[in-house]
Amino acid sequence: MVDLRSDEERQLAPTRIDGVRYTAVGYSMKRLMAASGSLPSNGSAVYRGMPVLLTPQLRLVFDLLKRHEGPIEYNCSAGQDRTGFVTAIVLSALGTPREVIVKDYLASTALRHPEYEMPRFDPAAFPDNYAAKLFAYYQSKPELAKPQPLMEADGTPFLLAALDEVEKRWGSVDGYLKREIGLTNADITALRANYTE
Repeated sequence: MVDLRSDEERQLAPTRIDGVRYTAVGYSMKRLMAASGSLPSNGSAVYRGMPVLLTPQLRLVFDLLKRHEGPIEYNCSAGQDRTGFVTAIVLSALGTPREVIVKDYLASTALRHPEYEMPRFDPAAFPDNYAAKLFAYYQSKPELAKPQPLMEADGTPFLLAALDEVEKRWGSVDGYLKREIGLTNADITALRANYTE
């Protein structure tokens, strides 16, 4: 299991699964949100930071996939933003067409259950925890209990901002996989052989 959540989120809701190997890479939720202040107000800005922010987590995910030792699980809090980006990169490495990846990503909105994403807590018990403030805000707004679309007002999916950033900085997803994540052509060939029909 690779936990994509920030240090602050893991403090609020620690993962406890007996018998499952667990890995997390520390980072601050405040850093993730620094680009826009909050995900709903400017999701594309937050997504543009994901390729760099989640590089260590992607290295872990691909290291586990390369070992082909059994199932792996990775998650964030809602299972659509950070998890959506990591899934898009994994599916891209496996040769999945971009339009299929985006369609699958957008389907996650209808399958979300925000009421299960973060347990209720007393924000006063976590005075210096940025995620506590953020989730307390979401939990105080009944209208945010309904999953929000993963797109800008013009219909552009947030995920495309992250993939656009990958293409601007590394030329392509393959360039990102090779230069940032550390995969070789042989690794990509083996992944496709192991995980596709």
